Amino acid sequence: MSKIQTGLRLDEDKFSEAKVISKSLGLNFTDAVNIFTNMVVATRGLLFDVKLPTKEFKKSIDEIENRDGKSFKSVDALFKDLDNIVIEFRVYFFCTVFVPLFFKRFSIMIRSVVYRECYFLLFREMQM
Repeated sequence: MSKIQTGLRLDEDKFSEAKVISKSLGLNFTDAVNIFTNMVVATRGLLFDVKLPTKEFKKSIDEIENRDGKSFKSVDALFKDLDNIVIEFRVYFFCTVFVPLFFKRFSIMIRSVVYRECYFLLFREMQM
């Protein structure tokens, strides 16, 4: 396989950092670029997803830039809010994924009781 010489225009700081990282991996920068180009050819694409941001992501960025998101007066308040999110996720997962899989063969009456208990659990956890 014949080799060609090419010139790349790179950000100087990123180039220097990439050289250091390549060296720590036992490669020189040329080897790292060759590995990258070989993988692009082998996978017929980039090694990572290149996507446009979703509406939700754009909204999150706008909230950050406009300082419209949640704010907390203390670290404790932040962690209490995070705990509530974790509890909501646990109950949501249990009620929407685990319960339907586990109880799919039981009668509608049994399932409705279990779902009612799930929502009671969520309400009780949120009150703590």
